Amino acid sequence: MNKLEFVKLIRETVSKEVRKTLKKELREILSPPDNSVDTFNEGIQQSMQMHHQAEQTVPKEKYSKDVTLNEILNETAGQMEEYKTAGRQMNASDALGGRTGMAAAMGMNPQQSQGPLNAQEMVPSDRRGVQIPDAVSNALTKDYRGLMKAINKKNNK
Repeated sequence: MNKLEFVKLIRETVSKEVRKTLKKELREILSPPDNSVDTFNEGIQQSMQMHHQAEQTVPKEKYSKDVTLNEILNETAGQMEEYKTAGRQMNASDALGGRTGMAAAMGMNPQQSQGPLNAQEMVPSDRRGVQIPDAVSNALTKDYRGLMKAINKKNNK
């Protein structure tokens, strides 16, 4: 079998497979959905049951005398949860460790860098190798100690 015959055989095989797959996919796309009244009514009943269950499971607490504010607080009260850092609670010993302790708590290698970090070290691991614009790099690596001293000086007056 020479090269031309082999290419022809591959084209025929691929063509047959594509036709077969296209027919199957087009049937699924073009088949009419089940728009019967029974299906519609079942969907409505399910959504009503879910709505009633949601209303019943939310205990109403009185946070404020203002009705509107109380409703808003009740809506958001169930959403409050404690945020964990790096899969565990952080404590005072993490802060006492300084930069090394914080890096270890966040799952980073604390010995990764000695001295100031560069912009590439600050980039999340899934974005490594992506070009960082100079403006972003400068903002990430700028020494803000002078600015913070000026702010503190102004606030302490």
